[in-house]
Amino acid sequence: MALAVFDKDANFDPRLDPIVRVEAGRLRLRLLEYYAEAGAEETIVIDLPRGGYVPNFRVLDPARRSVGVGNTEDLAAGRFYLKGRYFWGKRTAADLAKAAEYFRRALAINSGYARAYLGLADCYAILGTFGFVPPREAYPRAKAAATAALKIDPQLAEAHTTLATLSALYEWDRDAAGAGFRRVIDMRSGYAFAHQMYGVSLLAWQRPEEGLAALKTAEQLEPLAPMIETQLAAGLYVTGRNAEAEEACRAALELEPDFWPAHYFQALICEQECRYEEAIQELGKAIELSAGNPQTIGSLAHVYASAGERSEACRLFKELESRRCRSDYVPPFVMALVRTGLLDKDAAFECLEHAYHERSPYLGLWLTTEPRLEFLRSDDRFRNLVARTSLRAG
Repeated sequence: MALAVFDKDANFDPRLDPIVRVEAGRLRLRLLEYYAEAGAEETIVIDLPRGGYVPNFRVLDPARRSVGVGNTEDLAAGRFYLKGRYFWGKRTAADLAKAAEYFRRALAINSGYARAYLGLADCYAILGTFGFVPPREAYPRAKAAATAALKIDPQLAEAHTTLATLSALYEWDRDAAGAGFRRVIDMRSGYAFAHQMYGVSLLAWQRPEEGLAALKTAEQLEPLAPMIETQLAAGLYVTGRNAEAEEACRAALELEPDFWPAHYFQALICEQECRYEEAIQELGKAIELSAGNPQTIGSLAHVYASAGERSEACRLFKELESRRCRSDYVPPFVMALVRTGLLDKDAAFECLEHAYHERSPYLGLWLTTEPRLEFLRSDDRFRNLVARTSLRAG
C-alpha cells in the first residue's frame, strides 16, 4: 500500500514510518464523522476495521429487523450507533448524554444490537471516570450494559475491554483486570483501547515502563485519537517525563484544539514545572470547554495554592462546597486534592476516605502515581489506603 499510494521506495519499513497507520486512522475518523452527520441517510456504509486496512462494505437494509448476534444491518439503528460514537468521543457531560440517547434509540429499534449496549456501557464508564456522576451510579450500569452486549455477542472484544476496565478502576481487582486485558489483546491485538486501558492500569499498579509501552502501542494503532494522546501525556506526567508529556498534549490539541482533557493535563504539567500562569490559563480553557467539570476547578484551586494565592484557592474550594450543598456531585478525591494544596493533611485524608468508600475510580487511576499527592505519601494513613485498594507494587 505505502509503495503504490504514498510513493515509498522498496526500503519502506512500516515500523519506522507510520504513514499508513496515520492515514488509515484519518480515514476511519472521517468515515465516522461522515456517517454521523452528512452521510446519515446513506444505505451503504464503508467501515475500516481497527487493526487492519481492508474495508468492509455493508448494506443497511431497513427491511431487515432480525435480532441476531452482532446485528448491524438495520439502517436506523446503525445510524444512531454511529452518531452515538461520534458524540461519545468528545468527553463532555452534554455530549455523553447525547451519545447515550442515540445508543438507546438504536436499542429501541433493535434490542439485539450488541454494540449499542456496548456504547451505553462506555458512556456510563466515562461518566464515572471523569467525575460527572458518582461511581456507584455509573459503574454498575456500565457493567450491566457490557454484560448484556456479551450475552448477544460473546466474542465482542470491546465489551471484554470495558469489563476489564471496570475491574481495574472500580472493583480494584488486579488479577481480573490483568487477565481481561490480556485476553482481549490475544483476541484482537489491534484494538487500541485495550492497550490504552491496560497501560493506564499498569501505571496504577506501579509498573511504569510496561504501562508506557502499552500506551505507546495504543498511540501507534490509533495515531489520530486525542484521548489516547492525552492518556499517554498523563502517563508521562505521572512518571516525571514532563517534556515528553507536553509533546503528547500538543499532539492531542493539534488533533482537537477544544479537547478539554488535553488542556487539563497540559496545566498539570505546567504546575509541576512551577509555570503557574500557564497552568492557570490552561485550566481556564479546560473549565470552559468541560462546562465546569469539578476536577478542573479543584485543580485550579491546587495551582493557586501552590502559587501562594491561598485566597483564590479558598474561593474555589467554597465554590465546590456550594455545589455539593446544591446536591451536585463533586468527587471527594477532587476535594482531597484541594485540601492537599492547602496543606490540610487531616482534611485531605478524610476526603480520601470518602473516595475509598464510594469506590472512586480516581483512586484506581491516581492514588499511587499522582505527583500532587506527594505531601501525603509518608503518612501511615496513605500506606494503609494503598493497601486497602490493592494497589501495592508487585
